Amino acid sequence: MHRYLLALLAAALLTCAACGGGSSARPSPSAISSVKVPTATPTDKPLVQPTPPQPGEPILQVKSGKNTFTPTRADVEKLDTTTITIKGKDYKGVTLATLAAKVSASATAQATILGTNSLGTRIGGALLSLKDDGANAVFVIADDGYLRLAASSLDPSQWLVDITSIVFQ
Repeated sequence: MHRYLLALLAAALLTCAACGGGSSARPSPSAISSVKVPTATPTDKPLVQPTPPQPGEPILQVKSGKNTFTPTRADVEKLDTTTITIKGKDYKGVTLATLAAKVSASATAQATILGTNSLGTRIGGALLSLKDDGANAVFVIADDGYLRLAASSLDPSQWLVDITSIVFQ
């Protein structure tokens, strides 16, 4: 069920991305990182943990225009990794820039990342600038096979787990 909802949300996001073209201003990553993050309420319950991906099954969809990259865990593990340090802790993973290169995203693109919030209670999203965050945002493969986002421009409470899609515009 969780995968179905994520697929629907991803489809809606991709549909909106395809419409594009408007002149609406996008908030800067610093504006997004200053947004107050909601905390869990007594009615919030953790989402059902998605079924771990099976070998050979894509764990992510990355899209820029008509270019799509749907890597399996093995594909992601073959990509170059970088280690970033945030608040004294190291995070080793594939950079946003590396994934952007796989779909030929513009160097000035904005990345909309979809996953689950850090509390595991709601579908969440993050907007990062490839120019500002390309080398400072990494996607770490967790033990369950899903990707986790660690980004120096976001407070750790805004990081995402169970990443399902990244769309560059």
